[in-house]
Amino acid sequence: MADYKVYEGKDLRIPFATVTPSGKAAKVDGAVEVSSDDLDVANVSIDGDFIVISTGAVGDALITMSADADLGEGKAYIETSFTVEVLSESASAFNLGDGVVVDKIAPAEPTA
Repeated sequence: MADYKVYEGKDLRIPFATVTPSGKAAKVDGAVEVSSDDLDVANVSIDGDFIVISTGAVGDALITMSADADLGEGKAYIETSFTVEVLSESASAFNLGDGVVVDKIAPAEPTA
């Protein structure tokens, strides 16, 4: 089951933050990297503190984020991943409008 679901033709914005094990805000060395394993389904980018997912075809994509958590010269990467399911926006219900009261119309006379 996908972590996020979105209809095709829509964008999904997911907020994120880098944190310490105790949940406090933390900095990373350089930019947060984000990628999709299926660009036909989902293109991804970073906009400030949001991951932006632009949908394409119906299907599933694995999104991966990574960043260098070592603020010195070394490298210590943190990484997470999640799935996005792009759904077809097909008919799912009837939307009935307001009823309108009209005068009865006499049935038509049969014709021979």
